[in-house]
Amino acid sequence: MLTIRSTTVLIAFSRLRRWLPVLVVAAGLAGCGGGGGGGVVNGVAASRTASEPTNTAGTNTTGNTTSNPTTQDVTIAGSVGDGPVTGAKVTVYDTSGAVLDSMVSDSTATYRKTLKVKGSQYPLRLVVSGGIDLVTGRAPDFKMVSVMLRVSDKAVNINPFSTLIVNTAQRMPGGLTASNVNRARTAVIDKLGFGLDTNTMADPVTTPVTSSNAANIVKASEALGELVRRTRDTIAATGMPSSGSSVVTALSADLVDGFVDGLGASGTDATVSAVASVVSAQVLVEAMSNNLRVGGVVATNVIDQSIRSTHAGISNTQLSGSVRINSQMIGQAGIAVAAAQVVDPSGAVATVKTKIAGLRTNSTASSVAAILPAGTTDTLSGATNQVARASAATLTQVNQVVFAQGDTGTTTASSGSTGTGGSTGSTGSGTSGGTSGSTESTGSGTSGGTSGSTGSTGSGTTGGTSGSTGSAGPTATGSFKLSWTAPTARSDGSPLSLSAIDGYRIYYGSQRGSYPNNMNITDGTARGATITNLSSGTYYLVMTTYDNSGLESSYSPEVVKNVP
Repeated sequence: MLTIRSTTVLIAFSRLRRWLPVLVVAAGLAGCGGGGGGGVVNGVAASRTASEPTNTAGTNTTGNTTSNPTTQDVTIAGSVGDGPVTGAKVTVYDTSGAVLDSMVSDSTATYRKTLKVKGSQYPLRLVVSGGIDLVTGRAPDFKMVSVMLRVSDKAVNINPFSTLIVNTAQRMPGGLTASNVNRARTAVIDKLGFGLDTNTMADPVTTPVTSSNAANIVKASEALGELVRRTRDTIAATGMPSSGSSVVTALSADLVDGFVDGLGASGTDATVSAVASVVSAQVLVEAMSNNLRVGGVVATNVIDQSIRSTHAGISNTQLSGSVRINSQMIGQAGIAVAAAQVVDPSGAVATVKTKIAGLRTNSTASSVAAILPAGTTDTLSGATNQVARASAATLTQVNQVVFAQGDTGTTTASSGSTGTGGSTGSTGSGTSGGTSGSTESTGSGTSGGTSGSTGSTGSGTTGGTSGSTGSAGPTATGSFKLSWTAPTARSDGSPLSLSAIDGYRIYYGSQRGSYPNNMNITDGTARGATITNLSSGTYYLVMTTYDNSGLESSYSPEVVKNVP
């Protein structure tokens, strides 16, 4: 992972330009030894390949009881909600796709049933059909799914967050594994969290919904659901076919690389990504001031009534008005309004952006409403109405703005291919916390997958990004400095000593994905370099690591740098 240091702010970059057309060989290193010529150095495959195939539909690679044939009584329970959904059929599928059983959510939008499950049948997928959303008054607008990774999971909630998490994880190399689910959860909450408070709802899938967190999860889920609905409707208004499930599919594919910018995995739709980013500006402004519109009508009272009906005895101080905004929500709103400005560069939209920048973490909905009154959402209508009909160039610009402004916090990294012995994509997860630069990655690939790197600060494990972590800071016009931390492990988990690294190459150019220039650093112990003689403009950089056998990794995630 590379980072750019601009003045005093460390901005983390962990970015894959797009999924590479690689051969996914395994989710774990089943047939390869560690170290030496039998492993993988930062995405470079040696002569051996793995023997365990990847099942992207959900092979059990969670590290739990994969080969355990023993049947256990397992109680599966959780909540169902976009808004709370009652009367929904919840069907449970094992890892092979076989139906294990089904149940129905009750009047409190919860379900519970004890099933007989073998360890080899995990992960279990849960799929919702039918039911009534207590906020919209109709069946859910898209297919909601969730996952139970292990018998120890105490809750399995099914909501828009779980749906994006599962769909995103399934598109990662290795499929529905614990590590991929973790990476997907990080990406979804970071980029489309809508204020979900991880202090009270650490995991929207496995954290039980109680009176203390019900308002937050219901409000955030409803906002995410409304994003899907408005994106669907905005696209459909142009005459293009669109559905809630197709929007979810496209956003999930795009989130594989940690961004909603039209450059994700197969299935990404750049139009859906751009429309969703612009539409989310309205949704966020409404949600922060507790004036979220559902079906064009402010739904505050309906949301609160749904919370009361599913949590008997809940106090008025625990309803939607009690939910305070967090830094994720403010950041997401700022990016969304910046995207809207591409379509509508009016002074009115610029004023909204300035007001959002002035919001403070932990502000109450009423204080936000004083800064962003109800009419604010109408100010953003111009951009919302125009974006789906915008030119391809404008949509690309929207997505680029989202990437450039969004590459400052928690991201999910992924890398790919090249090497002499085959290739595979390996996925990592970074949690930088905005300015700390730390990253945490777990490799899931073998031949051709990348080894991981530690963060520039903080702690990290090995496995996802393609070779290095570092920071880049401007030195003078026409040059900038890069620094990085060497990887310490191969993708199979075996150690990679510094003495085995022969050097690094930095590739760069003035167009995304095109790197005609390069700098070769022939010292494996090097920790930085300065690129000089650069004209003013925007540059796109990637980095590779090569070992003393001459094997070179695939590209690191792309970094964008502006030279004045």
